[in-house]
Amino acid sequence: MRSCGVLSVVFKTPKCTSHLGIGLVQRCRANKFGKGVDQTMTSVDLNRLKGNYAEALAMAWLSRKCLVRPVADGTDIGIDLFCEAIVDHVPYLHFWVQVKVIPRASLTIQGGATTARYSFDKKHLEYWNRQPIPVYAFLVPLDSWPPVEPDAIYGVSVTRKLVENGLPTRDSVTYRTTDSFGRDSLDEDLHDFVTMIVPWDTSVLLLKRGIVAPIPHHTGHFPLGIGFQHLTSVLGNIREASVFGLLHSLLAEPSDDSMKSVRNRFETVAKIFESEMPNMGLSVLVRSAHADGNFELAKEYIQRALDRISSDKTLTESDRSRRQDEVRGLLADFENP
Repeated sequence: MRSCGVLSVVFKTPKCTSHLGIGLVQRCRANKFGKGVDQTMTSVDLNRLKGNYAEALAMAWLSRKCLVRPVADGTDIGIDLFCEAIVDHVPYLHFWVQVKVIPRASLTIQGGATTARYSFDKKHLEYWNRQPIPVYAFLVPLDSWPPVEPDAIYGVSVTRKLVENGLPTRDSVTYRTTDSFGRDSLDEDLHDFVTMIVPWDTSVLLLKRGIVAPIPHHTGHFPLGIGFQHLTSVLGNIREASVFGLLHSLLAEPSDDSMKSVRNRFETVAKIFESEMPNMGLSVLVRSAHADGNFELAKEYIQRALDRISSDKTLTESDRSRRQDEVRGLLADFENP
């Protein structure tokens, strides 16, 4: 700051230049404005400058279609930007962004398409895999300094990669992408990102928990062609949902006659899972049969459960006896008329 004052003297009072201004400027040039800096202060290397520039650039580009909040400086949680998409001037969906600088050598061009790649550490993927909203990695090509604004920023849907492939078995994995925001088509690319990609990934994210949910604001549309390894979890949730629906329709039926047809539909689904029902589910099936006056069906549910326990070779005798007593107890609340 002091040299700035002297430079103003150089320009405003020529008489001083030969005595003070030029001398100090020459000394500053000789020192390259660096050797006189207090070396006990924390240094900032070029990689940090590049990272700061890349984050600021990604934030500036995203801000055309999103509310963007940077993570507090010095807080290393694996996320750089908290983002909320804005569509038609209305807040839409949330997503998180990690910004990475990549050398231009990480770009390959084939058939007119540019592919960017980056190697991600497993520990970061484990963290991102636990997050409740979509996570993206933005790859910013940057070699020279001072920086030249790139033609494009490349985006990796980390959430989608993890749903498709799960966590890597190695310490790191390289993801490749051709998805990008072009500088010359930025508004169009951002619009597609916030109205199509973010909603799709928001729905895909739930597949890891076995939840099939429609794509937000795309009524009747579900993510297709992804999450095959989660189908068993989806079935498990259908079973639990059938028990939930059956129980609550039973509770609501005394005060709402329309619930009977709802209960019958849930019972149809629950029957599919009879052989793998826990005691709670089996109890609700028995209660539903009694509500219809079908006491023989209720007894059949119990007898089939007892037969499955008897034939289960993995159980010890004590466990088998205990589970059979628990199942027989499901009929204790009912009497055969």
